[in-house]
Amino acid sequence: MSASAIAAAIDKLDARLAPLLAERDALKRHYDEARSREWITANNVTRADVIRSNEKDAPWFGMVSMFGKWIADTNRTEQWAEWNGRIYPSAEVIAGRMERDAPGRYEDVP
Repeated sequence: MSASAIAAAIDKLDARLAPLLAERDALKRHYDEARSREWITANNVTRADVIRSNEKDAPWFGMVSMFGKWIADTNRTEQWAEWNGRIYPSAEVIAGRMERDAPGRYEDVP
């Protein structure tokens, strides 16, 4: 089979897969949102409970460890900390530990 024939076969397959991949992406977005909302509800998270890494009085943090140090140094009492849109326990951020796949998204917090 020639390169052009293989390329045409790939293009044909891509065209058939495109709707399925779009459907999968949509389901993944819905799953992430539902998982986030369920986690937030289970943990009773409210916006008042979350310190944001980009809030008004916070300096810019290049690394989460710097954010954790700032939380500790400023004696913040919020139970949760937001980093890159995800919610982590503040104590874990202060300790320099983060769950690889934090389920809670700040945008979903009531």
